[in-house]
Amino acid sequence: RPRTTPTVHNLHRSMQRPSKKKKSRKMGRKKGIVSLEARPEALEIEPASAGDDVGAGAAARRRKIAIALAAVTAVAAAAFGVLQHRGVALLLRSPLKTAASFPPGASQQERDAKMREEMQAALGAGSPGAGDGDGAPVKVTRGGYEVVAELPHDRSHFTQGLTYHDGVLYEGTGLYGHSQVFRLNASSGDVLSETPVMGRAYFGEGLQYRDGRLYQITWKENRGFVYDADTLAALSEFDYRTTTGQGWGIADLGDGTLAVSDGSAYLHFWDAETLAEARPRVPVTLYGRHVRQINELELVGGRLLANVWYKDVLLAIDPQTGVVTRVYDFSRLWPRSKRDSGADCFNGIAVSDVEGEIFVTGKLWPKIYRVRLGDAPDADSDEPISLGYGH
Repeated sequence: RPRTTPTVHNLHRSMQRPSKKKKSRKMGRKKGIVSLEARPEALEIEPASAGDDVGAGAAARRRKIAIALAAVTAVAAAAFGVLQHRGVALLLRSPLKTAASFPPGASQQERDAKMREEMQAALGAGSPGAGDGDGAPVKVTRGGYEVVAELPHDRSHFTQGLTYHDGVLYEGTGLYGHSQVFRLNASSGDVLSETPVMGRAYFGEGLQYRDGRLYQITWKENRGFVYDADTLAALSEFDYRTTTGQGWGIADLGDGTLAVSDGSAYLHFWDAETLAEARPRVPVTLYGRHVRQINELELVGGRLLANVWYKDVLLAIDPQTGVVTRVYDFSRLWPRSKRDSGADCFNGIAVSDVEGEIFVTGKLWPKIYRVRLGDAPDADSDEPISLGYGH
């Protein structure tokens, strides 16, 4: 998804990476926190004395203020409950202990360690195994990879979807006025056939092969397309709805269900025959926190592999719970320091004819890489894995 509208004459340079968002410093400032621990006695007003010149009118005003404060506290508590349900209640979950609450004589190092523990607990990331939705611990491991082959890739392909079947890679590309579907030789990368350009009405997104057909979704148009996988002839169209009103990635779960992402943290599940929503949406979580901007999807070894927009990682996700169980770091595949200005982000995942080997690429990248997945050297490290601020 571009942040600028590209022109035909300057396609490569039109895609600008999003500027890094500055971390908000507002959270935690004295005036930014509303205590949810307010008690009725804290709102009591002492009655005016007999000699008080303010009189009954002032006392009534005090009572009104107390009632208003109680109402504000109740509203804040209700809002906190909603945020907690949505998985975004962070520092407001429970007040952290102050230095005064520690035993006398506690060192600053002990205080800092305790504060970190409570902060992690408030964030739902108390340990590298926290949070599978049922309370059971989940170990998040680090994955590694080995490049086994490199295929040439057309630099004009703004890759949005990649899928594989029987020696053929199918690639769906994006951008208004440039979106197409291609059949590629999985050994050489050569283009075997392609669809006509979709025109300026549609921005192509995720693509998935299933039972001789290709299913393609679009970015903001809420319209999907079905093609014959051999001829690329258009067979039908369908409408859909997602959490954000967008379509990003799509994958076949092999059980009659398609998993779909929309740029939020949520996975959507469609009946593969009717393309209607089949079961409740599930958020993708890492250590209990939502991972947003889930992009291209592919089922590999019983786990959904997912790109995250503008991050050089693949997440292995339990498709039933949405919990991330492994993170693959692809930052060294084609380091950002070596990419030219025409290249966009890491995106595109497809299985291959060899178990454990997948194809990956990026938008406007010069290569498609065939890689063998495995363990990273520090696969079982207890150090929590971070995807960056706020995931």
